[in-house]
Amino acid sequence: MYEVMTTDMRPEIASVQTPIRVVYAHDPAMGPEAMIDGLYHGQYAPAPHVSFVRIDGSYHFIMLDQPAAFQAAVADFLR
Repeated sequence: MYEVMTTDMRPEIASVQTPIRVVYAHDPAMGPEAMIDGLYHGQYAPAPHVSFVRIDGSYHFIMLDQPAAFQAAVADFLR
C-alpha cells in the first residue's frame, strides 16, 4: 500500500502505450465542470492513448454513487 500511495507516475505517463480510460466524478458542489475537466485532462495530457468519462452526480466513489454509469463506462472501455 505504501508503494501505491507514494509512487508518482506523472514523469512516466507519456511512455504508457496501453489505452487508459479515466473515469472521474463531478458534482456542482465540487466546483465548475470546466475546472474539474481541466484538472483531469491536464494530469493525463502526456498520455498518448487516453480517453475520459465524466460521471455527473457523483463524488469520490463513483462505483457507489452511480453504479450503472460506472459499470457502463468500464464495459465500454473493455469492448
